[in-house]
Amino acid sequence: MPGGRRRLRNQNSNSWKVPRSVVGNKMGSIDKILNVQVGSVYKRAYVILSLLGFLFSLAKPPDLILMVFSSAPSSAFVDNPHASNVQTIVTEWNLTDSRNWIPGFLQSMFYVGYMPGAIIMGQLSDLYGRKRVSWIVYALSLVFQIVTGFCQNWQQFAACRAISGFLIGGLGVVQTILTQESTGSKLWVVNGALAEIGYTANMLAFLWIAYLFPSWRQMYFITTIPGIFVFIYFYIVPESPRWLLSRGKIISAQEVVEKISKWNKSNEEDYDLLLDDDAGTISSDRQTGDTGQSNSREISTARLLTSEPEIKKTRSIIDLIKHPTLRYRSLILSLQWFTASFVFYGITLGSGSFSSNFYVAFIISGISQIPAVPLFIYLMERKWAGRRRTLIWFMALGAICMFVMYIVPFEEGEHSNYKLALLFFGKIGISGAFDLLYIYTAELFPTVVRNVGLGSMSFWARVGGVIAPFLANLAMFSGLNTPFLAFGVVSFASSVFAAFLPETRGKIIPNTIEEAEQQEDETDEDYNFSLCRNTNKHL
Repeated sequence: MPGGRRRLRNQNSNSWKVPRSVVGNKMGSIDKILNVQVGSVYKRAYVILSLLGFLFSLAKPPDLILMVFSSAPSSAFVDNPHASNVQTIVTEWNLTDSRNWIPGFLQSMFYVGYMPGAIIMGQLSDLYGRKRVSWIVYALSLVFQIVTGFCQNWQQFAACRAISGFLIGGLGVVQTILTQESTGSKLWVVNGALAEIGYTANMLAFLWIAYLFPSWRQMYFITTIPGIFVFIYFYIVPESPRWLLSRGKIISAQEVVEKISKWNKSNEEDYDLLLDDDAGTISSDRQTGDTGQSNSREISTARLLTSEPEIKKTRSIIDLIKHPTLRYRSLILSLQWFTASFVFYGITLGSGSFSSNFYVAFIISGISQIPAVPLFIYLMERKWAGRRRTLIWFMALGAICMFVMYIVPFEEGEHSNYKLALLFFGKIGISGAFDLLYIYTAELFPTVVRNVGLGSMSFWARVGGVIAPFLANLAMFSGLNTPFLAFGVVSFASSVFAAFLPETRGKIIPNTIEEAEQQEDETDEDYNFSLCRNTNKHL
């Protein structure tokens, strides 16, 4: 180990720790190191991480498929030769006529649980680690999916779906953060794209299971089996080095980076995660073996000990409200996340209203998410587009398609072709916006509140998810166009308010709240300078 590292041994821990005040200045270093060690899609380490991430996305149980087909109307199975005498929760528990509100309610219960799960699990992962929380929550989610298949009435089903939503909501947030924090920031866009590809592949692959085994109990049991392979992911993937460093666990973070380095067959075995100007302040007893205490060392050690409580300090949702910069970003992002979820799940769960063939409509809905991936990747990295304008354009595309769905009249037997086209392009817009928000939000929130920030925004996404099933069922069962007007209005509003967010393309990812505020001031200065320069041209 280099002699220039300042360290403090915590007697109750196996990791060497330094104060958070020191760690806060080191996060840029870990990003630079990860950008070198996992900084290219051609590097062996990133190939391993991305393949494991794809395994996770592909094999985990498909919650959307289970929601759509377990509560689908009997007309959805007319074109399925495997669906003779098929049982859904609608037919088994007679959820029709005066009880036709119950299927939408059951779909919403999943997102009722999802909302607190996203926030609570985010906080737990800040305390106990991304990886540990992820695999425990995932194991519990598999257990409750199996339990759901044994439900004997819709009340039991609602309770199980709420618990599953709680677990999966937390898992989604923590898993996204673990993936992003295990790679350099310049690969975050690619990470988001691969996650979307995996999500789409998962939906299309399990659609065949829903086609071959349309009975809702069979679907819940069979789709659990591939999920077992996800534990391979948790066995191999290391803990987030950024989280370890933010908790002051320098040695553990270094070991993770060295592990990634070995995947690349690199000979580098030692990484200095601290700033150069911090070197030499304190020498490690472990390295020097010096038992003597100099006056300067006593003073420095005392300073480290008094800073120890800072290591335990954990940021919360209060910080998103207390600081003006984070507050206004949170307000605008809350609307964006609500809209993305509200429209995405609204048109996905209501796919049956776009075509008489339920399976064809769902396939089109899934396939439309694929072109959204290269499109948002290309636009996000263009100087003339960036994150902000790309979000505006995607939201606007979704709004236009939904408005057309509401305005243009159609006959019952003639709606399939152009409605499927509107479904395709509308889903491209809202899927691209949803994918972009994961990356954009992670870049807007500093490291110390990134997990709680993403969890809080995911909460508002689930508010949209709770409302969406009711409008989806209204469009699917009654044939009314009113839900599409609602989807169009919120998409348009989000497109307008997205213009007030700062651009993050090419900017350094903030690690502390102070850095985020400083970045905001620099953005304002750049904007004012540009405005004055453009004004002077016309004087």
